Amino acid sequence: MGKELDIEDLFYHILGKTEEEVEDLLNEGDIEEEVFQKYNINFTQYCNIVIDLLPFTVPFLGLDKNQYHAFVDHEKRRAIVKLQIK
Repeated sequence: MGKELDIEDLFYHILGKTEEEVEDLLNEGDIEEEVFQKYNINFTQYCNIVIDLLPFTVPFLGLDKNQYHAFVDHEKRRAIVKLQIK
């Protein structure tokens, strides 16, 4: 999954969508209107905000032994959007 798809995934999790709903919505590929309705910004601006906020998340050690910042799905125990710490 590319970074933009990960950020779309995060957005739909924020809206409280189920994994199945998220998968369907990601396949549809039209998120612009929903982001605008929720935050009054476009998707590119939303992506920039998510990327800017990543360094402020709690770091964790990945399975590959690298350190990451991430927005996580605690129930599924997975990173939704992550950024490797260099």
